[in-house]
Amino acid sequence: MTLEELNLRSSWDCYSPQYLDSYLVSGVEDPRINGQSILTPGFPDASYDHVFCHDLIEHLSLGAMERTLGEMLRIAKNEVVLHFFNAQWDGTHEIVPVRTYHRNRVSMEKIAAFFERRGARVTCLEMARWLREKIGASGYHNPNAFSLIIGTGRRTIS
Repeated sequence: MTLEELNLRSSWDCYSPQYLDSYLVSGVEDPRINGQSILTPGFPDASYDHVFCHDLIEHLSLGAMERTLGEMLRIAKNEVVLHFFNAQWDGTHEIVPVRTYHRNRVSMEKIAAFFERRGARVTCLEMARWLREKIGASGYHNPNAFSLIIGTGRRTIS
């Protein structure tokens, strides 16, 4: 188990199951069973139709980020939807460790390439531009916000 996994596990284990059951949305946010708790193995391949993750990836080490992205793609049947609070399109990842946490700025170009090398289709939305073009929003509070929609290619039509 990596140091990051130990830190994550200790942040959950300091609370009783009863507290977590009442504090979190049961079955959705519970880190003990949720697909977003991707650093905890055990989910079968393509076991979730969609994997949704908001503002997590920027807070992982580079190794944990790559492992997490790979696991998300592995367990997603149809799509992985990622939202980033602190990103940029090009350049390198800016890895900023802060004790047991990270405040990184990640490169969408690099993350998109990670998924594309694995055969996924990636749509990248720069949120400020997308909102301006789609609904005429004149400004957005976060110029570093991006979303990625990753199609796994395993989608089945019934």
